[in-house]
Amino acid sequence: MLDTERLPLVDRPAGEATTHPLHLVTTHPLHLVTEGELEAWSAALSPAHRTWLQANGFRAERHRVLLLPGESGGIAAAVLGLGRGPGGAELAPGAVAGLTERLPNGTYELASTLPPSGATACALGFALGRYRFERYRRMAGPPREARLVWPVGADQAAVRR
Repeated sequence: MLDTERLPLVDRPAGEATTHPLHLVTTHPLHLVTEGELEAWSAALSPAHRTWLQANGFRAERHRVLLLPGESGGIAAAVLGLGRGPGGAELAPGAVAGLTERLPNGTYELASTLPPSGATACALGFALGRYRFERYRRMAGPPREARLVWPVGADQAAVRR
């Protein structure tokens, strides 16, 4: 059973006056890009990031993750390829389920707004990707600590159920 107290999803800060933990942690934008959207999406990137995409052969293939470097050597953003599949309202939880294993530790936030059904599917997939059946065999080492800010419009009650 999935422990809903340990979901890899965190609340969005309520405002600047709050002492929410996210104010202590830098969030990284997470872009979900289909193969059909790649050209238009990458045109809005800096020349350095477009060069990085080309150097890494990123073509938005399904489940492909690429980290865009920041100027100081950290992570500027993460990109998940959705392949030829649908995005937005038709996004399936399986499209993002592997992210918790492939992203470095940190807090990520969707760079674009999804419709409520897509936002819920994204949150559910991210949560299910963290689940491990460990009754008979424990994981070696500590689990990854990649977290996602609850997507705007996601049905949190449905994800927790």
